[in-house]
Amino acid sequence: MTAKVVNNENFRNNKPLIDDPGKKSAVYGCIVQGCVLRYKTLVGLKRHLDKYDHEFYGMTTLSRLADQFPALKEAFIAKESCKKVSAATKAGKRGAGGRVTIDVRDIFRCEEGCISKIFRSAFLDGIIRVKHEADGVDMFFCRIPGCGKSFKSQLAYKYHCRTFSHALRCLASECGKEDMVTANGQSFDAVFSRAFGVKDEFEVLGITHHMFRTPDIYPSIRFNIDKKAKMKRRAREAQNDCNPHPSVEEEPPKCRSSQNYPIGEPLSVSIGGKEYCTDDVLMHENLCVRNLGAVASCCAFVKSTADLFVCVALKESSRPTRLFEFGAGPSRIVVLDSKLQVLHRIDMEFGFVRKMVVSFLEGVFGFVALFNDGKCRTFKFREHVFDMFEYALDRITTFCYAPSSDVIIATDGFTLHKIENRHVSLSSMRLKFPIVSMAIRDVKDVGRGKGKAENKKVDLPVFFYLDTNGRAMCCDSDFRNETCVYKLVGVTDIMYIDDIDFFLLVDSFELVTRYIHLKSPKNTHILCRSGLTCVVSVDGALLSGGFDDVSGKKGRFLYTMTSRASHPGTLEKRTLTTPCLWSVSGTSQTIL
Repeated sequence: MTAKVVNNENFRNNKPLIDDPGKKSAVYGCIVQGCVLRYKTLVGLKRHLDKYDHEFYGMTTLSRLADQFPALKEAFIAKESCKKVSAATKAGKRGAGGRVTIDVRDIFRCEEGCISKIFRSAFLDGIIRVKHEADGVDMFFCRIPGCGKSFKSQLAYKYHCRTFSHALRCLASECGKEDMVTANGQSFDAVFSRAFGVKDEFEVLGITHHMFRTPDIYPSIRFNIDKKAKMKRRAREAQNDCNPHPSVEEEPPKCRSSQNYPIGEPLSVSIGGKEYCTDDVLMHENLCVRNLGAVASCCAFVKSTADLFVCVALKESSRPTRLFEFGAGPSRIVVLDSKLQVLHRIDMEFGFVRKMVVSFLEGVFGFVALFNDGKCRTFKFREHVFDMFEYALDRITTFCYAPSSDVIIATDGFTLHKIENRHVSLSSMRLKFPIVSMAIRDVKDVGRGKGKAENKKVDLPVFFYLDTNGRAMCCDSDFRNETCVYKLVGVTDIMYIDDIDFFLLVDSFELVTRYIHLKSPKNTHILCRSGLTCVVSVDGALLSGGFDDVSGKKGRFLYTMTSRASHPGTLEKRTLTTPCLWSVSGTSQTIL
């Protein structure tokens, strides 16, 4: 929408202009042809014209919109005519605190290696978009590649840009140009250090931090070129957190299964006001407690006709320094029965388990697990022997599994892969934004009716994924018929319950969980004022673990909700003294 100006009085009084009878707020676009920035107020547009160097980015022609803003047009022409052409800012200039300051235009002019291409990809036309027009949450997001922090005030965001040391190597990896180095094989950090004469920290000036609703800001951005530099809170754990990748010449990882599980430290359990101490298994009426001797990081279950199988992945000693820092390391998976007796114990060197889904098909128990080395593996158990199969995909960040159709959909962040019969049958095009979470609808009830009309194949959306912009999308298993289910900045996780067709969205910023009933005519929503850690369906009811604080220290709750096929029910809240990490249900017991 373009605003119309009758005289200059509107600009002097800073009154919002309205150009349609619908009383919608005006949007002010830049008057320079080729510039796509838009602003909510004229003050933001005026500051943009004063600060932004349009000529450097090849934008010198005024558009027709300039005739509607005579005051801004006159000021812009006077500025361009009086501007002095000066030499480029040299990189050797020292800024505050003795750090090197570099103008972003000097980086764009650099012809050595891939420096200019990488910076132009990360900061297109010297602009980084802090807030978009659709952002309804009053939050400021650092969109510098490799960061992703959020702030509640503009002052905190500016302080972060000037003081937090961003890793320079993340620009190349996040922009997909990590292989664009010089012919002699030098890394991007080495090329940049030689071109601008920097060794550790430096600041980049001249980047426009664009915000639609308020005027743009221009804080400097601090970068770090030292690979060994770490944040202060991680400095003491630097040696323990280092997990190097195994070389190709090393002996391949081994797996072993055993029924002899080591006994850990005695476990103290309080039941009904009485305290019990056990170092193995504790039976109390219909409650069974197992001491695993270690902290569990992942849990999944499956209920067969005769037994209940529970898989627990134990947490390793070291943790990665980044969310998707792939690497091998010790890992252990324990398979338990309904009485929590150990059936199998598997020790591996694939790294800790990130995600695990259990299945029971044709009398064979198994599970699919994603390990920290970025690979998915399938385990099938027959009596006391198990088979393991490793899929060919690398650097997998998350996956979802449909047991009835034996279909796995995995992603490396930007590309979706469909795995059938242990082979990749379909791959999607590269997505614009990375995927952070996925869920799948098991289509065992689709197209299996008795009548002819019911036997007709129905192409329903069975796959859900969430990107970093908080956009939840759904499509079929062939990645077609894509539609947007929900979009809100701050949604960080999605879950799906097959039994009652519930779709859950977890907003970690606002600490809100939305329950969407997909079978209802109007997609009925239930709003829960807390975060969510896990959810499971038990005979038409939902058991879920929630929290009302990011750190998990203030509130830990267990929610129960009954649901019918026609409409969802209500939530019942119970306070817990310990965090609820998983909920595993059986016919006569529930394990938390």
